[in-house]
Amino acid sequence: MIKLSAPMVKKLMDVDGTSYSFRTALTNSLYFLRKMVSEEEFEAFIEEILSEVDIAQRMKPIYAEYYDAEDILNFIAFFKTGTGKRFLKFQSKLLPKVSIGCQLVATELLVVALKKAQDKYGERDLPKDPPF
Repeated sequence: MIKLSAPMVKKLMDVDGTSYSFRTALTNSLYFLRKMVSEEEFEAFIEEILSEVDIAQRMKPIYAEYYDAEDILNFIAFFKTGTGKRFLKFQSKLLPKVSIGCQLVATELLVVALKKAQDKYGERDLPKDPPF
């Protein structure tokens, strides 16, 4: 059995955009420095900071809580496919919509369940209107 390693996590973070997210977060946090130095100096500084912290090693225990090495390798392979690339491309747009959709559908399910419960079990102590 293959053991999960920091280089595997690094590769996954590179293909799934997590590495880019770390870089973007650092760049955005240092906006004040960007105004003080040249673009070349700023980029070199960002690279220097990113090279001082082994992000993948720090993130490995988090990934290891949920995935083993085989999972990580499968994710890497998937994200290199056309389908995986499309998944990543639309993920940030899709997740908020899915969250809202889940809330709307859950509300609809609750309304249907309350009506059905009233029909099936009578007026007992069931609420007459949805509790929202």
